[in-house]
Amino acid sequence: IVELSRELLSDPVRLDVERPPAPATGITHTILPVPEKLKPMLLLEMIRREEVRTALVFTRTKHRANRLADFLVKAGVACDRIHGNRSQPQREAALAAFKHGRIKVLVATDIAARGIDVEALPHVVNFDVPAQAEDYVHRVGRTARAGAVGTALTLASPAEEQDLVAIERAVGRRVSRQRLEGFD
Repeated sequence: IVELSRELLSDPVRLDVERPPAPATGITHTILPVPEKLKPMLLLEMIRREEVRTALVFTRTKHRANRLADFLVKAGVACDRIHGNRSQPQREAALAAFKHGRIKVLVATDIAARGIDVEALPHVVNFDVPAQAEDYVHRVGRTARAGAVGTALTLASPAEEQDLVAIERAVGRRVSRQRLEGFD
């Protein structure tokens, strides 16, 4: 169509209008301020207290996904990882185990998580705050599908506070900050 319009029209003008990304309406957004070094312990404590029962957890890098998954497995959490350095059979096995409830936590990077569709996923955890609001919208969109409800938890270190501004703009409001009671 673009080529045809160039041939038939003189001085055509093209306008692309795109809606800004926005997360699904059934998502509860929460930010948990925490020092960077305590993020793994906070996530583990939330799992132990069953504040988080089943979750897709996002990290920025493959290396962090591996370290976090290893930490959780050593702590007794049924967990696996999915990222670009894993073979296709490994990724498929991890996703199948997660979908069938054999593991509670699936740690993923943004690229590897494209297309993950898990029915009734209650929690998405941003272990690392995404640098782009669009990545946040994509991540949290794994929950609250087809009119369901879900929770998006973001563990935010003081250094990541600036990245939250764009996320709050995408959500359309200031996201509540909460602390896990008794976690110091």
